[in-house]
Amino acid sequence: MATNGPARIQACAIRLTRLNPDGSPTVSSVSMIQDEGRAIAKCTWKPNMFQGVDITPASACGVPIISYKDCDRYKRWEIMLSMGDWDPEQMELVAGGAVLTSPGSAGRGFNDGAVTQGEFFLTSPAAASFVPADVGRPVAGANIPGGATIVQYISATQVRMNLTATASGSGESITLGAIPAQTTGYQYPHLLLTACENGIGIELWSRQIVRGTGYPGTAGYPSAGTPTTPGSPYVRTGIFRAFLYHDAGGAENKESTTDYSGWALENPNWSTGPVDDWRTGMMPGSAGGVPLDTSAWCNMNGDFQLPAPLQPGYQSVTF
Repeated sequence: MATNGPARIQACAIRLTRLNPDGSPTVSSVSMIQDEGRAIAKCTWKPNMFQGVDITPASACGVPIISYKDCDRYKRWEIMLSMGDWDPEQMELVAGGAVLTSPGSAGRGFNDGAVTQGEFFLTSPAAASFVPADVGRPVAGANIPGGATIVQYISATQVRMNLTATASGSGESITLGAIPAQTTGYQYPHLLLTACENGIGIELWSRQIVRGTGYPGTAGYPSAGTPTTPGSPYVRTGIFRAFLYHDAGGAENKESTTDYSGWALENPNWSTGPVDDWRTGMMPGSAGGVPLDTSAWCNMNGDFQLPAPLQPGYQSVTF
């Protein structure tokens, strides 16, 4: 039996998941966005109804003979999603289009590196080994501390590192690490595409506040928990298959959000979700308990913690 009458407020985290054509979560390194509440401005949903037949025949005298109204039925749910961040990877996952990137480059090495203890500079006097694009490249050598990167290009023979050398040396073997491709922007979807999108899963974490107080839920809540945290401070809302498209946008003298609109349907292949945690304990695998019934278009369930890590950009789905 429900107790404490919690109020649901705010949205503290969001998870967006790419889906396969059959609605199952896509397993890949670019299949999920999982970010904190500051990434989301608002998400709303409302029903789109099939109106039941309304029969009211009139007699020859103009008087209603009967009045019969069949029940209305849910057809689908209209979804509006407004994101606060300008995140090209998030935009691609939600509404298609393409992420624009700068090219990466492979690593390389040379054997005439020179460093001075306590100094930030790395030189290559003979090989003239550096180019401006090396800024951001990791660097390793016998007298260079772990985690060092190039932060400034000075010349073809000298760069500045973010960390100082641990000892002085010359004629050292230096390894410059690879630079991965970097996300630089977003291209909107082309017009009149023939293929349809597969849709995405949307999960939102809202706070539960105990009625009459300003405190989150703890023991006694009718929700998921752990042995050490028996009650739930959050409600997780799962929209299991949403088809979203870009809504109106612009630029003006105020904050700009990225807005989407579309609809949601039931998804029989959502199962336990991208990290296998739509279970009675809201944790992955057997630790999370029995799988929940996710056959409706949306579930709301108590949850004892926010997902992690919360960060912009793509994350992997491996389950």
